[in-house]
Amino acid sequence: MNMDEKINILFNEIKLLKQNNKNSFDKKIKIMNNKIDNISIKINKKEDDIKNLINEKDIIIKDLKEKLLKQEKEHKIEIQKINNKIQEIISEKNKISENIKNVISDFELFKEKIKIRINEDIKSKNVKINNELTNLISTTKDLQNNFKIIKIDIDQLKNKEKKENSNNTQIFYSNDQMIFQSEEFNSLNQDEFKKKYYLNSKLLNLKEIHTEMIMGFKLSFRELDSRGNKFEGWSMNQKRGNYDYDPPIGWIGIGLKVLQKFDNSDNTWIGNNNSEGEWAVAYHGIGCGQSSENVKNIIRIILRSGFRAGHYQIHQDCEDINHKGCKVGKGVAFSPYIREAEDYSGILNINGIEYKAVIMVRIKPSAIRICNCSSKFFIVNGTTNEVRPYRILFKRC
Repeated sequence: MNMDEKINILFNEIKLLKQNNKNSFDKKIKIMNNKIDNISIKINKKEDDIKNLINEKDIIIKDLKEKLLKQEKEHKIEIQKINNKIQEIISEKNKISENIKNVISDFELFKEKIKIRINEDIKSKNVKINNELTNLISTTKDLQNNFKIIKIDIDQLKNKEKKENSNNTQIFYSNDQMIFQSEEFNSLNQDEFKKKYYLNSKLLNLKEIHTEMIMGFKLSFRELDSRGNKFEGWSMNQKRGNYDYDPPIGWIGIGLKVLQKFDNSDNTWIGNNNSEGEWAVAYHGIGCGQSSENVKNIIRIILRSGFRAGHYQIHQDCEDINHKGCKVGKGVAFSPYIREAEDYSGILNINGIEYKAVIMVRIKPSAIRICNCSSKFFIVNGTTNEVRPYRILFKRC
């Protein structure tokens, strides 16, 4: 094969190669165009989606704006209401403050008037009390200097007391005088009187005790009753409310105001015949180990507020003799024996003289609890209505 032929063959191959390449390129171009078309379609679809999203966003933003505007209006209305309420409260507060100022001013004026009135009353009462005490002291001194003493047949007095229970020798106090009362009048000299009637030759200064009840114990005349004052004529082996008790021989009693005070003015409970309805007699010692002033305060508190059970309850778990199968329980202890009560009594100092003091009480029989290990004491659980003090007893130490 010559050279020209080879060249022609070569040209033909190149031509064929070009033709094949062109077809392949066109095919690739077409594929690319198809892909571009698909991408364009997708892009257009995405653009539509985006437009829809934008529209939805605009709608949501619009709704939110409308809601915010509405809420803002509501909030403004609420804020206005709150501000109005605050203004009302401030106004009310100012009125109240003004009222308080007026009340305080009125109260100060009232307090000043009360102070003036109290001071006037105190001055008036002090003058009255001082006059009464002066009269009492003066009259008592005169009576002490001019004693007319009573000689009494003790046996006859005891028999008389059992029958009538009204003629015991007693000392009576009024606001300005002291009286001795009995059946027979005879004169004895002072020494005989002290020996016979003043308890083992120990002269008890009744005037000073009575004055101390008012001044030291801070009791009023209205709380005392001279009908209950007693210094002699105690009967032996006494019984009240079906309970025996030891009479307080050696003691002097100052009466408390109890008559016509209870049970619609019925005095049966304090009777002296051991009749039905009478209450038992017992004693309560006060203030063992306490100072004289504390003993006086304790007595005054008891007389005005009643007895209260203390922490020392040694009998509360004992069996009650009066109520089989029951415990005595927590309560206040009393004794029908004056010596037992004396052991629990503190010492009082009256004008330099030392005395023992005991409260004499009546106890409702149904309220009495008695420990099976010691019958020396009555335990009373509820003392408000079941125990009634009616006499304060004093004994010179």
